[in-house]
Amino acid sequence: MLSITIKTSPGWHGIFIGISLLLAASPAYSLLAKPKPVRYEKVALTRYQDSCVLRASRLKIVITEASEELFITISENGQAPKRFVERYSMLRFSPDSALLADINGDDRQDIKLMFRVEGASPLAAMVRRKLYLISVGSTGYSKISFMDFSHEPEYDFNDDGNFEIVGKELVTYQDHSYWKYELYSLSQGKLVNCSLRYGYPRLVRFLKNGKGGPAHVPALIRKISREPREFNQQF
Repeated sequence: MLSITIKTSPGWHGIFIGISLLLAASPAYSLLAKPKPVRYEKVALTRYQDSCVLRASRLKIVITEASEELFITISENGQAPKRFVERYSMLRFSPDSALLADINGDDRQDIKLMFRVEGASPLAAMVRRKLYLISVGSTGYSKISFMDFSHEPEYDFNDDGNFEIVGKELVTYQDHSYWKYELYSLSQGKLVNCSLRYGYPRLVRFLKNGKGGPAHVPALIRKISREPREFNQQF
């Protein structure tokens, strides 16, 4: 049996995953039929003592930390910068690079950052704080962030140019554990669960030897997440 407790603390913006287990973590297991994946441009972040900076063509992003919060400032084409707050990570967990792509199909670049997570559990190394800066309208951006086990790229399931985001979490049911995959799409900068449209959620048994295969548990499949774990959005 696997039991998990996830706890966040206002004074420490990481995630503690307490696990008592008879199972060990299985590797990531993809159930995707592999539609068209997004094509990223990978851009390095320059690290300074008190900030991380990204410069790419028309974009500039600056990440700073103060009072146990991250402040993310984005400016495009020299316009007035837009500032967001991220309360669930720290500067030292920032990635070495950002991923740039037109995820929502509006011909403007969106930004994806995968922040590391610290914890005592062997599963903590698999978790990421995913942070997206999604273009809205002709000049705006929104910030979407959440905890996720998925390291998948985004996929275009219906070939409309708006790529779906793969979410993955560990769930338990009747003394068994499963990886649960769900899909989210972007609409006007907001994240919407679109799993049912493409035959999701889907499950994979979580086994010690890492050979868990697809599973069918109606009680879990019927339960659609309104949003990913520790979800935060700002406009």
